[in-house]
Amino acid sequence: MNNTRKIIENINSVLEEVRNYLPVETVKDAADLLDHVEWGEALSLICTQLYEYDVKIGVSTYEQIASLGQQIGMQEKEWSILNPLNE
Repeated sequence: MNNTRKIIENINSVLEEVRNYLPVETVKDAADLLDHVEWGEALSLICTQLYEYDVKIGVSTYEQIASLGQQIGMQEKEWSILNPLNE
């Protein structure tokens, strides 16, 4: 499996974990961005919406987002604004 496909699958995994806490339109938009290989934009949208809706995510989800962000060269401020729960 190439790296791009793995990144997209991992972002899809994050999206599946948080989809019930986000507006349907946001989930559709993020999925559409992934379909067009715009994984940075998709992950940024997910992070922004999680922050805007004050969604508390698990530490493992936060760590997955942080790892993906680092892999694709996102600025840390994109995900460091999120609120992980203490598990």
